[in-house]
Amino acid sequence: AKGQIHIIPMVYQLNGEEHPHKDPGTWDSKEFYDKLRAGGTGSTSQIPPVTYTEYFEPFLKEGKDILYISLSGGLTSTWQSSHLAATELMEKYPERQISCVDSHAATGGQGILTLIARKNQEKGMSLEENVRWLEEHKLNICHQFTVDDLHHLHRGGRVSKATAILGTMINVKPVLHVDDEGKLISLY
Repeated sequence: AKGQIHIIPMVYQLNGEEHPHKDPGTWDSKEFYDKLRAGGTGSTSQIPPVTYTEYFEPFLKEGKDILYISLSGGLTSTWQSSHLAATELMEKYPERQISCVDSHAATGGQGILTLIARKNQEKGMSLEENVRWLEEHKLNICHQFTVDDLHHLHRGGRVSKATAILGTMINVKPVLHVDDEGKLISLY
C-alpha cells in the first residue's frame, strides 16, 4: 500500500553472541538494554547487499518502487550496501525505481526523515521529487541526544577511556549530534 514503512533490522551482537535479523515488532528491546545496563556488550554489523536484495526484490516483483532511507553513511556502510543492491536490482527490473538516501542521521533524525518522506508521498510527490526534497532538506533536521553509559561510547571509539571514566564518576553525559558529514560528534 502507498506510504508503507518497512524496517530492515541490523544483525547485532550481544555479549559475543550474534543475533540474526528479526521482525522489528518481535524484538525485545527491554531485554537487550537490561543486559547492556548489567554490563553486557553490544554492537551491530553492516547490512550486506544480499540482505537488501532479499528485502527489496519482493516489492519490485509486485510492481512497486522503493525509497530507502539509510542510517548515516558516516556511521555505517549500510547506504553503500543498499546502493550496490539497488544498482543490481534495477538492471534486473529496469521498469522499477529504487532510490537510496543517506540520511546523515541516526535513530530519531532518520525516523523524522522517514515520516516526512511518507507525508511528502501522501501529498502527491513523485519518488524523484521526494528524493530531491530529502536531499535538499536532510541537513536541516537537528537532533541531539545523550546516552546513559559512556562506556558504550568508549567501546565504539566515540570517546576516550579517560572521558568515559571521568564522565561516569561525576555523572556528566555529553550532548551528541550527527554533523553534516554524518559523523557522531560531541557538542558539550
